[in-house]
Amino acid sequence: MCCIGTLSDNAMKLKKKHFEAIIIINKTDSKTLCKVLTEYHALSDGIVPPYTIENWQLAPDKHILSFPKGITFEEFDNLLTWLDNEIKSTKDIYGYNSTKRLKGIRTLEKAMFWIDPIYKVLYICIENGETYKESDKEPHKFERATCHKKYIPTQVQGWKNRARLIASYSFKPTKITKHSWISEMSFWCFMIIAFLTIIAGITFGRNTIFSYDVKFWLTILGILALSVGTVHVVSPKEKQSLHHLVGKQKMYIINTFFLLSSISISLNYFISSGDAKQAIVTIDDTWMNRGRHHLTFAKFRFPPHNNEKVSCNIPEDTYENIKPGDKCIVHYYKGIMGYLVIRSLTKVE
Repeated sequence: MCCIGTLSDNAMKLKKKHFEAIIIINKTDSKTLCKVLTEYHALSDGIVPPYTIENWQLAPDKHILSFPKGITFEEFDNLLTWLDNEIKSTKDIYGYNSTKRLKGIRTLEKAMFWIDPIYKVLYICIENGETYKESDKEPHKFERATCHKKYIPTQVQGWKNRARLIASYSFKPTKITKHSWISEMSFWCFMIIAFLTIIAGITFGRNTIFSYDVKFWLTILGILALSVGTVHVVSPKEKQSLHHLVGKQKMYIINTFFLLSSISISLNYFISSGDAKQAIVTIDDTWMNRGRHHLTFAKFRFPPHNNEKVSCNIPEDTYENIKPGDKCIVHYYKGIMGYLVIRSLTKVE
């Protein structure tokens, strides 16, 4: 186990520059490596900075990855980690840097990179014997390690003359159009409206009496189906199964479900399907939630709802004037969604 020295003059932080490097992968067949690189390309294209990976076969079980246009250290680190995690057949994977383009970091002129098989941490071994470990506190920042690993020379000078190019993967930059700021603004406007709508739904839901019957659960299923359909329509047009859609867009579906539910509750609260009515009830209990906002509630048996116990949010002055056992008049109506809404509660004098 390597012991890390204190963060001192030996600490170094790699800059976001493209540098020349290669990755040597031993004891891995071409089919496995191509599959791993194809998956990495599919996940990263359009997200990472533009660069190209060339996959060369030096021997049946030995491959070299090169980067003709250079690569940022962040992506070099990510690729090494991906290969270490995805290629189960070998852990004999080393990266090499042979550039002088990173000025001020003299130790990187000839360096070997590898992932610790136990702790999954990136190490750098310099030709002069110095060893560095990636910091736990800050990604892509390195600290001098007290242990040392022997620098293994590449021994592949002139390898392109003996290797065969198997595949090439080009990573394109994210497309940014002149109208991107409009899309960004539209997104945040939608988020603000959605947030306010959900808050409104929670507020109005405190005085809405739900009947947990077949109709209620059918409504829930309908809203859920509408949420999945909405996300499917606004998602990028690509071939994907329903299972894949639900797995990939789970968070969007959940947010859309709560948004549509809040809209339904708000519509039920503001649009009635009949005249307002009254009912006389006996207060069973009152209480106050002592949070940031002091919300006051009353509980009672409600005859229009099969005489079941219900609770509703009441104004603080009403809360102070009533107590358990008091008779009160409840003003209510049925909303457009079919659920009862308690509009107010007054004490019978």
